[in-house]
Amino acid sequence: MYIPVFEVFYKEIEKFNLDNLLIIALDAKSEKKLKDYGVRTFKVGVDIHAERRGRFWFQRFLFMEYIFVNFRKNILGTDIDCIWHKNIYSIIKDIDLDFMISKAHAHPESIEREFGFVGCMGLFMCKYNERSHDFFKKVKCCCENENINNDQVMINNYIFHNNSEMNKDYQHDVIDCVVDVDVFKAGFISEDIIGRNYNSDLYCHHPTRRKGPMEEFVKSIKEKINDKP
Repeated sequence: MYIPVFEVFYKEIEKFNLDNLLIIALDAKSEKKLKDYGVRTFKVGVDIHAERRGRFWFQRFLFMEYIFVNFRKNILGTDIDCIWHKNIYSIIKDIDLDFMISKAHAHPESIEREFGFVGCMGLFMCKYNERSHDFFKKVKCCCENENINNDQVMINNYIFHNNSEMNKDYQHDVIDCVVDVDVFKAGFISEDIIGRNYNSDLYCHHPTRRKGPMEEFVKSIKEKINDKP
């Protein structure tokens, strides 16, 4: 279903000559299409339309943990409907934070109500270092008794409800705020950099998917790209 969105996403992101792109495919048909583009892909094989859709988000979390722990590399995760208009990696790769994530106003609703925003897994970066090497393990441990299988809820709960405190001294043009979780520092990327509402200064546009035909959603994304100066 999301192949038309991927085609738009890939057309934009390949302009930045990234050599380590890996796309998670949900079925054999998607996997084949991605390979036709010459993209490295890994098939998870979870039906996101099934009643147990939450399994996909947890499988995504486990897959990212596997890559992070075994390859000991920084991970930059992005949804394919988070369209890159500029190379966001170039402005966040050297920021001295362990974890960076885009901001949203969605679930988990309890954190949105308490803090006025949440971290959105539409785009995030986790750096591998001595403070973060067991990040995914700690997130799982923090949520293991709550029967949560949504990675966005898990990570928000870990950051905000784990003896955390806002770091009021941290200032950066790209980062709106920082939360200290013990020695681990998590930063929230400004909505002037990644936003739901399009403007030409955004590095990434992550539009909200409304109910309706996929064709209309893809058309609206393309219109924004064509309007770029």
